Amino acid sequence: MSAIVKFYYTVNSKLAELPIVDGQVIFVSDTKKFYLDMNGLRLGYSDIQVLAAESDRTSILAPTEGFYFVDETNVLWRYKGGWKQVTPTNTAPVIFLEYEDFPPTGKENTLYVTSDATYKWDVLTSTYICIANKTEWKELGE
Repeated sequence: MSAIVKFYYTVNSKLAELPIVDGQVIFVSDTKKFYLDMNGLRLGYSDIQVLAAESDRTSILAPTEGFYFVDETNVLWRYKGGWKQVTPTNTAPVIFLEYEDFPPTGKENTLYVTSDATYKWDVLTSTYICIANKTEWKELGE
């Protein structure tokens, strides 16, 4: 049976709000670190290079051993004698920020989560659209 892995993207000030759940991989954009939740512990890794595009990764002539995160594809790679893809390419990233900290232009197929709502970027209107609002949720059995 394969392990279930969830991927998150946040800033350091929001990291403590995410509960430790085995199988989570969390990318922290402002510290350029990532964390793996495993066996009830959150393990941090700081030796990671953030690259803007996949072409930046493939054009490295002499990569050093370590982790490389490609921002364009949201894919984590490891180099150790050769490239190995760590995260799948078919996942929609989830970014935890407050609304005022959202980037001016969002990314398609990315979820943006605040403490009260979930948004996605609409390329047609160039705005964030609220797709789930916590204030409208109801408990089961009500």
